[in-house]
Amino acid sequence: MMMIMTKEEIQCQVDKMTKLDYKYLMGTKAYHQLGEISRDKENLFGAIGETDEYYIGCWVTGYGFFNACFPKETSRELSDKEIKDYNKK
Repeated sequence: MMMIMTKEEIQCQVDKMTKLDYKYLMGTKAYHQLGEISRDKENLFGAIGETDEYYIGCWVTGYGFFNACFPKETSRELSDKEIKDYNKK
């Protein structure tokens, strides 16, 4: 069971992230300094960085909360079919 992250824990992850080329992933859990911004169903997010345990980025749709922490254990790469479908949009 995952705990909700504090503002300090989120900032620590952002500070120690390794930058990535922008990468699309699917996820459900997300934590932002303003609170938990998780989704009930898997949704597309973009990552700009990563740590050992988290991707750092934002949901593709929504209110634009950047530097959110997406646990790697609840995130995954897109399938070939998803890539094809999203490229049509």
